[in-house]
Amino acid sequence: MPAKREEEMTDFDHKGKPAATAAIMDLVSRRGAGKSICPSEAARRIGGEDWRRLMPLVRSVAEELVDKGEIEMRQRGKPVDPKAAVGPVRLARRSPTGGVETVEDVAAAIRACRICAAQFDHEPKPILQVGPSPRIAIYSQAPGNLAHQKGRPFQDPSGVRLREWLGVDEAIFYDPQAFAIAPMAFCFPGYDAKGGDKPPPRICAKTWRRRLLAALPGLKLALLVGSYAQEWHLGRTAARTMTERVRQWRDVGPLFVPLPHPSWRNNAWLRKNPWFAEELLPEIRGRVADLVRQ
Repeated sequence: MPAKREEEMTDFDHKGKPAATAAIMDLVSRRGAGKSICPSEAARRIGGEDWRRLMPLVRSVAEELVDKGEIEMRQRGKPVDPKAAVGPVRLARRSPTGGVETVEDVAAAIRACRICAAQFDHEPKPILQVGPSPRIAIYSQAPGNLAHQKGRPFQDPSGVRLREWLGVDEAIFYDPQAFAIAPMAFCFPGYDAKGGDKPPPRICAKTWRRRLLAALPGLKLALLVGSYAQEWHLGRTAARTMTERVRQWRDVGPLFVPLPHPSWRNNAWLRKNPWFAEELLPEIRGRVADLVRQ
């Protein structure tokens, strides 16, 4: 079935392009090395019983992804030029490593994700920072509004304080070979009735967390910033409160180190717990400095 030209797209098609992109990228990533999907699988995911009407849209989005080098279009198991393809095609993830899903593969699928779009009053914008072999990871809650607007994690006053805690400047902090930044949810979740950020949608971690961690095997230090990251990564071993978890930082190492969120909302907590600055921050700065030099 030939894809519709851009000028023939309906309003629904334009609104559905992000969903079709996310569906294709997620399905081909999940299918694994050397395997492919039928475009109808993506159409069924986003269109349900009305999937046939979405096939031209899915085919058009697939062609765009092939042009960007994100996926391959195949016939009889071999890559084919979408413009020359006649008849049924298959879609497969293009992996530079010859089949093993890399961190770049997972990050591309995350950035294309729109699974939470119906929950937001704004366009989803997944934000993360990853490189091939970072040594330090920052696992936080979710991007704030300023990070959402700028498209960069911790590009806000919380980030300024976090960099002070770690003893690094922006150049080091935003070096993906030094730091991976992977929040529990990759999109700004919006504000609640009191003006605070909403909790990170659980579906994000359920969909992406384990796949991303599997692609980051060389980490030496993972900073668990805030309760959501601590509870997920520490699981049943986590103490009941955030204060207890941070105070017991020696018991959960050497990989994990729990931290409070660097938000101004925790100023009172920082004043009540001077041991954090006196004991834990010097330890973290030393470890970060050692790892950055490696």
